[in-house]
Parts: sequence; C-alpha cells; structure tokens
Amino acid sequence: MEAIETVELEHSNLAQHQASIMKQMRSFWMQRHLCDVVLKDIDGAEHCAHTALLSAASEVFRNLLGGSFLEASQVQRKQPVEIRASKAAVSALLDYIYSGQPKVDLETGLELLRLAEAYDLPKLASAIEAGLRVSLDGVKALRILQETHGLRGLKATCEEKIARSFEACSQHPDFGKISAVQLARILKREDLNVSREEVVLKGIFNWFSFSKDRHGFLGILLQHVDFESFSVENLLRIGRFTLSGPTAEELHRNVDEALQNRQRKRAQHTPNSHDFQPKRRCLKHWSPDLGASAEACWREVLPIQCHSLAWHEGHIYATDFEGNVLCWHPGDPATSVRKVVGEGVGTQGINDLGSSCDVSVSPSGEIFVLDYDHSRLVRFQDGCGHLVCGGIYSPGGLSCSPNGVLYWLVGRGVGPSQVQKLVGSTIQTVIASESLPKDLQFKAEAIFVTKDEVIYIIDGVSLIDGVSHRDRILRINPAESLEPTVVGQIPNAEGILRLWGLVVTEGGTIYAFDHDSGEVFAFRPGETSPSQVLQCPDSLHPVALLVHGRSLYVGIVDDYEEPTVVGVYEQSLPPELQLE
Repeated sequence: MEAIETVELEHSNLAQHQASIMKQMRSFWMQRHLCDVVLKDIDGAEHCAHTALLSAASEVFRNLLGGSFLEASQVQRKQPVEIRASKAAVSALLDYIYSGQPKVDLETGLELLRLAEAYDLPKLASAIEAGLRVSLDGVKALRILQETHGLRGLKATCEEKIARSFEACSQHPDFGKISAVQLARILKREDLNVSREEVVLKGIFNWFSFSKDRHGFLGILLQHVDFESFSVENLLRIGRFTLSGPTAEELHRNVDEALQNRQRKRAQHTPNSHDFQPKRRCLKHWSPDLGASAEACWREVLPIQCHSLAWHEGHIYATDFEGNVLCWHPGDPATSVRKVVGEGVGTQGINDLGSSCDVSVSPSGEIFVLDYDHSRLVRFQDGCGHLVCGGIYSPGGLSCSPNGVLYWLVGRGVGPSQVQKLVGSTIQTVIASESLPKDLQFKAEAIFVTKDEVIYIIDGVSLIDGVSHRDRILRINPAESLEPTVVGQIPNAEGILRLWGLVVTEGGTIYAFDHDSGEVFAFRPGETSPSQVLQCPDSLHPVALLVHGRSLYVGIVDDYEEPTVVGVYEQSLPPELQLE
C-alpha cells in the first residue's frame, strides 16, 4: 500500500487569519462568552476573561492560573482571582491583551507599568513608555520616578525633563518623593537648567524639608553645587545660616572656599568674565559680585540723559541736563515719562533750573533740587518752586532721609567741605571737615543718609601724613559721634578715580561708581574692599545711581560734556536666598 504524501495547508493570508481569530476572541470577551476566569480589582469590580488567552499573553498568568498556586484552585472553584490594581488599570490591562488600544491617564498608566512588570508584559510596558514620552513634562516625570519599574530609558527621559525645568519642579510636592540617588543624578547633569546656581541649593533644602532623616545626604548633594556661581551677598547670607547636625560644617566650608576664591581673584585683578567657567552651561553671564545668571540682567529702560535719580512711591524721579525733573514708573514704556518741573509745566515761582542738578524727594512728596549752576536749593510743592537756600558755596550731593530730613554738601570737592541739613525751615551744619583731625578731614563728592540718620559720604581727596589718599567712603553717625569712620576704599595706584554716585541699602551694602572706568562697585557690611557689580559696556560711563528693591538703576552717557549716547539702565540684583 502506497504511503499518502503529506500536504501542507497554507493560509492564503496568515496575518489576516490571526487577526480574525483575535478579533473573535475580543468579541467573546466583550460579550462575556465562554469566559472561565474572573479578575477582581481593589475597587471590588469583577472582570471576566479567558484563561487560555491570559496564559498565552503572559507566562506569569499561565503559571498563576494553571499551576499549583492558590489562584489556579480559585479558577477551578469559579472564585474570583484578586488583582491589586484599580478598576481602570485592570480594564485597560485586559483591553490591551485583547488587542485593544486603551487610553489612560497618568495614574492609570503608572499602575499599568507595575502590572506589566509583575506579569511580564514587556510590550505593554514599551507601549506605556512610548505614550508617556509624548506628553511628558517635569511634573509628570517627578511622579514617574517614584515608581520602581525597571524602564531605564524612561527614567533617563524623566531625569532630563526634570533637569530642564528644575526651578519649577523643585517647588512641587512630588519633588520631595524622589530618592537621593535620583536627585544626585539630576544635579550632576550638564543640561540642568536654572536661572541662577542658588536655585540648586534651594532645591536641595526643599528636598530635605520633606523628611528629618535626610541630612546625612547633604554632604554628597553639596558636591553638585557650584558655590562660586553664587552672588557674594548670598554667600554671606549662607555663612550666617544656622544648620544643625554634622553636615553644617560641609556647607560652611564650601561657602568659605568660594569667598576665598573670590578674594584671591580680586587681589590678582582677574578679569571679571573671561576666566570664570560656571558649572552650568545655561549660566552665561557673570560678575564678581552678582555671581552667574542665565540671562543678562543689564537692560535699557529709558533713553534719556539724567544727572541724578531718586525714588518715591513707586516712581523714579530724574533730573536731565536741560533743567527739568522727570517722573517715570518702572515697567511703563518710555513714552509715559512725564515732566513735573521745567519749561512748559506751568510751575509758579522758581522754574529756571540749571543744567546740573541733583534731585531728592521727601516722604511727603516734596521735590528738592540742588541747583549747581545757581548755587541754590529749591523746593517744589503743589506746582510752586520756592527757594530754600541760596548762595551755597560749591554745592554737591543731596539726600533726603526716609524720615524727611534733607542733607546736602557744601564745598564739594574743593574743601573745606561741610554737611548741612534742613530742620523745618532752619539750616544747620551737621559736621565741618575743618573741625576734624587732619587724617579724617574730607572733600566730599556725594552723600547718602539712611533711615537711622546715619550719613555716608564719598571723600574725594584726603591728606594723611602728607600723602594724598583718594576715594574713600566715610560713615558718620551723629547719634554716637561726629568722628567719621572709613567703611570703604578703592586703592588705585595709577591715578585719580572719580567716584560719584552713592547708595546704601537697608542691609548695609554700599554702592558707588567710578565714572571714568565705567565700573559700579559694592561694599558689603564689614568689608572695606569692594567687588565689582558691573562694567558698563561700549565705553559708556555712569553718571547717576539708584537702588530700590532688587533693581539697580544706572544713568549712563558716552561723554559727559557732549553726550551722544544716553540712557537709564536697570541691573537686576540676585534674589535673596532664603533657606529653611
């Protein structure tokens, strides 16, 4: 008998046949037809399915439902098998196994990731990962990093997203739920994006605030902070910060090293921008005093020429070189600048100011102008200009204290200089240079008075033991003594500096500028040597200075006698670093 030859029966379209079978199984599932297993979620809902299909999709399901486990006996007894997941997650899991394309939110997607890992469904995990990548942002990335799944690629993408929006992420509640290792990985990334390096330290302390048991990680995390990119003011603030525990020394050590490096570079006269390489690629702008920042903080806000600047109730007052007093609200367009004193305003009384004037505004809104050309002090109030004092010998420098007491200089730059003040309608001499010991006599160039009526002046030229010393800042507190103390000095062996403007903040930082070099300096409390805040670009020279809040305003010209380029520029000062 002849053997019958075997015949291989080929499908004309195998893929279509398989799809048809799967489509039919999906239809059975949706109709609960021939289902032989029930999955029960943590919400109490029951989901019918086919043991054979679940076993085919996952070896874990095959062993679980058909082996010697408790679940297999539950299937045989027609009892539900519990799945520790929400109703939405179990529904999506079965939908996917039955060739569906479920749409899930973030929370459900994260549950599915856990299920995919538990039941060995790598294709499901890859599908979830691909879906999450499409809409991934920093906040979602924080949530995903808390999961224990093994998708390294997704974790790396999450770390990248957090790094690119670190400032916002570090303030989110989920930021405190990531691990120390994950935080360290993010901090050491080259693409970490922050506006200033202080944000990195602030983020670390925010992370600490979620648990009292984390301070042991501080020393490790601090290695990823570039303290030399901090502003001097914030370094000093951190140095005063009280931190308990053994890691406090590590923080203060980093701060001390950064400050010492600043002082060393200052002593070596290291250029202020070319030799500094910040750790973060995003920090492209740096000054020795203000530290590193992502964006240039120096911008023109007014295209006008000004001789002096003052602040009152949210407005900047400026004197130009044409006998006018101008008023402007920061943030408004330059077209909103209005003239409050000068030609065309309709001021009664005195209204013929000279080209060189200083302005100061009292708390009650009185505008005081020291008119150099006419050697007089004028008050403007309610549309009238009144003479306060005339015949002032070489006037210069005007400052109204926050208490409303007006001070000015007599004998500016020529000596013997005097500081005078207006009490009511009476003019009083506060201090005369010639009444002081020789080494403390001064030729005043500028004046500033604080809310405590403490007087600061720039001493242009001083003669000590027959040697001329130039450009020092003196502090006089009449409540204690009329003897000045030197609180700042700029050594210059090459020639005469021209320190003009003078501003002292409530925190005690002294700002002054050298007109010729175009530099603005800051003297921190307790330090007599300055650090450079900014260097005016393109051969521009400062002529006026004002500090309010976290903004420093500088009036600039290219040539004081015949200016062709003028303007008022704003330099944003670094935010104060607050640690908890």
